[in-house]
Amino acid sequence: MWHLARELSGWAEPGRAATVALHWDKIAAQRLGVVGTAFVRQALAQLSSLPPRDQTLLTDTLRIYLDTGSVTETARRLYCHRNTVINRLARVTSSTGLDPAVPRDAGALRLLLAVDAAAD
Repeated sequence: MWHLARELSGWAEPGRAATVALHWDKIAAQRLGVVGTAFVRQALAQLSSLPPRDQTLLTDTLRIYLDTGSVTETARRLYCHRNTVINRLARVTSSTGLDPAVPRDAGALRLLLAVDAAAD
């Protein structure tokens, strides 16, 4: 258990405890190894073929949507129309085969983003 506590300490923020509930995706990403890498390659293959600016727009939109669970709040944070967010999320779905509005897919997408970030 102390291994987990040591991992969590790296993500602690001032005034807020680092808990497994807050950082499960990062912990899982670190522990997936080769399986995580294969998952990212497969799921992001089509997304990776887009221009870098589009990749960034889609992943930023996805990340905020997964954090908030709200198209309206995502649009507010990105200073764009909610239809823009809906269109970007549809592009994520068509590129990855995973729909962020479906809980199981949303979990997979969150893990995918964490594995991708850990690889950088």
